[in-house]
Amino acid sequence: MIRGNLIRPLAALTNEDLYLSGYGTIPSIRRYIPEFQAASNWFGIFIPRGVPAEVITTITRVWEQTVTNSADVRDFINGRGMMFSPTSGDIAQQRAFEFYQVVGWVLYDNGLAAVRPDTVGIPRP
Repeated sequence: MIRGNLIRPLAALTNEDLYLSGYGTIPSIRRYIPEFQAASNWFGIFIPRGVPAEVITTITRVWEQTVTNSADVRDFINGRGMMFSPTSGDIAQQRAFEFYQVVGWVLYDNGLAAVRPDTVGIPRP
């Protein structure tokens, strides 16, 4: 709808300006509300416990050498109004925890979670 000029984006709920291929740059909400902290929205590949170490090593190597450097993946993501910021390992774990930490407490504070997050090792951010 943006590319078809049916709607005009005023700001992206991101911490940085967002580039949308076929349209251009959409300013970050932080241009107008500097203290705003946008929540990350991401997807990931999760591997269950017990998978052999060589499988994890291979997946990590492919992710770091191929996916993070792929112009096709970057263009696909940018073409859909998303930000391309691939990570893996400890950094990805930390980002995921920070996201779910906020979500867990928002759900609990609004009566939508039966268990206090800190009782399962998730401190209040």
